[in-house]
Amino acid sequence: MEKYKLLPYGISNYAQIKREGKYMVDKTATDADAEKQWSEAEEQIRGYAKGEVVRQMTKGTELHLVIAQIKGYDLMHLDKVETERD
Repeated sequence: MEKYKLLPYGISNYAQIKREGKYMVDKTATDADAEKQWSEAEEQIRGYAKGEVVRQMTKGTELHLVIAQIKGYDLMHLDKVETERD
């Protein structure tokens, strides 16, 4: 797994960001555990983005979905997730 994946975009006054943080509690967690947790986080954040409250709050702006995965004190994975089109 790539240790750091930086976000390839800038933030403007017209962007809204929804963040989801996932913490790997078990220090012996495997890459498979991390991948499963990441998939669950993608599903969760996309669900938030489809919600009526978020749609109203971000109307007229671009919504960026960002997930951070942390294990201990280490950032394991940070990335922007693409929104699903309706």
